Amino acid sequence: MCTGHVSASITWTSPRSTEWRGGALARNKAIDLYLVDEIGRMECLSPAFVVGMRALLDAGLPIVATIGLRGGGFIDEVKHRPDVVLWEITRANRDAMPAQVEAWIKRRAVHRQEDGNGYE
Repeated sequence: MCTGHVSASITWTSPRSTEWRGGALARNKAIDLYLVDEIGRMECLSPAFVVGMRALLDAGLPIVATIGLRGGGFIDEVKHRPDVVLWEITRANRDAMPAQVEAWIKRRAVHRQEDGNGYE
């Protein structure tokens, strides 16, 4: 999804479905940015995933995620949050998307530093 260089501390974990809330989706002060692939129908069948994702979204942490084009429930909930920015990736814009996502991440980082919040 985003292939450009981003200066951030990124921790990669691949949890089992029972670890979402206490594992990869747990709020961690050492993590500057969460990358989630994906918020889809199968993932939303896991109550722990939904609880963990909702907690991260409510914490206002920077998250870059893919989300199902169609779907109700939690997918629809995420898409309609006022703090969520959605980009539809098409053949026409896909080459420009890495730079657009990187710019969004950098703006978020600057905004959080100006507020004195860092990534905590």
